[in-house]
Amino acid sequence: MMTSVTSGRSAENADAREQKLTEWVDRYSEQLLHLCFVYLSDWHLAEDAVQNTFLKAWKRMDSQEIENDRAWLCRIALNTARDLRREKWYRQTDLRCALSDLPESRLSVEAEDRTLFLTVCGLPENQKQAVLLYYYQGFTLEETARILGKGITTVRRRLRRAEQTLKLELGGMEDA
Repeated sequence: MMTSVTSGRSAENADAREQKLTEWVDRYSEQLLHLCFVYLSDWHLAEDAVQNTFLKAWKRMDSQEIENDRAWLCRIALNTARDLRREKWYRQTDLRCALSDLPESRLSVEAEDRTLFLTVCGLPENQKQAVLLYYYQGFTLEETARILGKGITTVRRRLRRAEQTLKLELGGMEDA
């Protein structure tokens, strides 16, 4: 009798986990894909990173206290993308032209924002992470700091440096 009660609970738990994962995929996969794409400069690698993100989230969802699903998934996605960038084959691949060669429909930005988008992709890693989370994903300064595991002052400094770099590189663009 006790076994059927226990197995009934585990089946309910598995259904709840699957439902939660399906909800996350439906709600956040597009955002995470764009986040990883900007970070990795490669659409296929971004798709792999998102799949790995959801796999990692599935494995950890019961062991983590999750306050903000979106922030938690973004952190996993950035860490996964960073791990992909650290692999030896990635460092030896020339991806400088990958973003500018993509059709505009894959960039998910308006034509006039393409230059800004490509310039953001060229920022140093720590500045790009802060810009992606704060400006592109719309997290607050506090949420961005929490996701990155940094202090608010550090994130504010990275954003300021990124803004200065963007202003220098974009020159006359008033909206930058």
